[in-house]
Amino acid sequence: VVAGMDKGIKRLSILNMVLAASLCGCDSNGGAVGVDREGFNFSSAQGNFITTTVQVENRFFYILNRTDNNVSGLYAVTGEEGHDHTHGRIMAQEDDHDHDHEGEEHEDEGLELESLDGSPYLFGAANLVDLGVESSGRYFFILDSSGNLSSYEIDGIRGFLNLKSTIPTGVANPRRIAVSPDGRGVGVLGDSVSIHGVSSDGVLDASGSTQANTQGWVDLDLNGVNGVATTSTGAVGFQWIPGSQLFPQFNVTLPGGSRGEAIYVGGHIYVVNQGAASVSQLTQSGNSEITLEQTFALPAELTAPVQIESIEDGEELVVADADSLSRLVIEPNELHEEVTVPITRVPNRLFAVPESEVLLVGHSTGEGTTQVILHEGELEIMDEPGPGGQGAFGFGFAERSGTITQTVNL
Repeated sequence: VVAGMDKGIKRLSILNMVLAASLCGCDSNGGAVGVDREGFNFSSAQGNFITTTVQVENRFFYILNRTDNNVSGLYAVTGEEGHDHTHGRIMAQEDDHDHDHEGEEHEDEGLELESLDGSPYLFGAANLVDLGVESSGRYFFILDSSGNLSSYEIDGIRGFLNLKSTIPTGVANPRRIAVSPDGRGVGVLGDSVSIHGVSSDGVLDASGSTQANTQGWVDLDLNGVNGVATTSTGAVGFQWIPGSQLFPQFNVTLPGGSRGEAIYVGGHIYVVNQGAASVSQLTQSGNSEITLEQTFALPAELTAPVQIESIEDGEELVVADADSLSRLVIEPNELHEEVTVPITRVPNRLFAVPESEVLLVGHSTGEGTTQVILHEGELEIMDEPGPGGQGAFGFGFAERSGTITQTVNL
């Protein structure tokens, strides 16, 4: 009887260990692999085996560090009740997280970031220029200074990058890429433009849709087969088809003699007019024709704005110049200023972290990003450096799911 009881206790203990490992998101080697558990199955095909299957949902971040010439891969942990995540900060986690903070409260459920295995990632000898991730989170794209564009599939469990294809785009002096939200195309902007289709399995089409002599183009964004670029005189709308030039093209003149970024938001295009300290709202028809709707003056603190990002599900914008950030509400006939704050390092890219109150600001100099907390109607600049290495520039986000199955011999 005692032996039988010992055996039962042993089996129960092993079962509890399996359940605990699955529910905490640890693999068979103890590594963290997920946070949100969508499903849990338990089975015992034979009396001596226990099998668990857990559906996990992971959030991965990728940050291009131009000075370090590498990419930081980070795994995001969602804040849980009982943890102290002050103001939803994002931080690199080096030590094991303490899950015993009973009685402590937090103002916001923020994020913690842990480095993925193998991070930071290296991609050969050429200098890295820019990266992007399509909206489904399945494919990652990276551009180097030789004009080579590569696609990788993102592993849903560990965030690993598995090479799918590499193509020479033929673009000299490449400076940035644009990824269509539907994942159908990736554009490269430099002294020329080359936009490449992406197959359902992540392979890039070697035949690009091209445009020569785009040294004066500042920014590029894609929306399905349509696209828009900013120029010194205004903006150009176009369509792209692999193997042909960008056509048709429609130009619109905008205020000022210099331009910043362009972004698709809620059926409109917003273009930053650097020389006129304003933002223009455009519409684009199905055949790529763009039309100027209205232009909004920006707060006086923004003397030469360049960067723009949408927040609050496209209801608001953040615009930046060399030393200020402004938060603006999109209204029918105006951009209403909520707040403008100073920033100590010159921004080169803005990135709103999905499903959070965090805006990351990249910089060409210094370590890491600047973290900005998006409380209602506010911009709170955090003191400590955010994730990333030296010269943080490009950003990518992927939300992926996967299944983990474990079998334990009792």
